[in-house]
Amino acid sequence: MLRNAVFFGLRLIKKRNKGRPLTFNFQANMNILWQYFSFFGLFLLLAYCTPPSEKKTAPSAAADGQTVYRQYCVTCHGVDGTLGLNGAGDLTRSTLSLEERIVQVTKGKNLMTPFEGILTPAEIEAVATYTLKLNNNGK
Repeated sequence: MLRNAVFFGLRLIKKRNKGRPLTFNFQANMNILWQYFSFFGLFLLLAYCTPPSEKKTAPSAAADGQTVYRQYCVTCHGVDGTLGLNGAGDLTRSTLSLEERIVQVTKGKNLMTPFEGILTPAEIEAVATYTLKLNNNGK
């Protein structure tokens, strides 16, 4: 992406210089590049430095466990909890209690991502509760 931005800036200089070589007027070329990269930097600053409250990351704390599960867990555990990709446990046969599930989702295990900084405690509890519903023994 940065390479494309540099090439675009150089094409802009060539266009402004009416096709003359870049060495025609070094100071003018530097001014054009400064303007271009200032604009590009401002765009990046506005695009990626929004306040945390405005970022759209995880579902809200009021989201149900199924929504959180579908967003973060389906890839390895599957829709019904039996996929077992990357060594993920079969959730339909799990004997873990709710508290143990909360700890495992929070801290991770083996290849499982620790969701401590990704999900809120309420979302972690909601998804752990939802996984109990997947468990055939937990019904």
